[in-house]
Amino acid sequence: MELDLLCPHCQHRNECQLHFPLENPVLCEACEKPLFDHGSEGFRIEGQLDQCPLCGAEHLYRQRDFNRALGIGLVVVGALLAPFSYGISLILLALLDWLIYRSVDEVACCYQCGTLFRAFPTIAKVEPFNLQIYDYYRNLKSN
Repeated sequence: MELDLLCPHCQHRNECQLHFPLENPVLCEACEKPLFDHGSEGFRIEGQLDQCPLCGAEHLYRQRDFNRALGIGLVVVGALLAPFSYGISLILLALLDWLIYRSVDEVACCYQCGTLFRAFPTIAKVEPFNLQIYDYYRNLKSN
């Protein structure tokens, strides 16, 4: 199981491979401070995603692990070629974009700190993105 996160202490980007149960604390690569101060017992033993282990936020969401820039780039290329291909390129590249999107796995993300959780067995139990919850956390950051 893999995490992609920013250290809350020094803002260094860390990519962690985790094996459960966690016996030793996971430390930041840069400042060597512990990362999962808010990890629940279920997270430490089985990797349950009942809250964010990094920041303690209660809400996580599920999305596809898809490079958005690639998806938008494919559609833009299709649109640029559309006059020369009578729109067929737009349809074909949009179809290719959709096929790539459908083939990638899902990740769980934290609304508050943006941590990505890949290949966790409990990702399917995490709710999909909710705009109201996102706005709530965005307003917390701005205050």
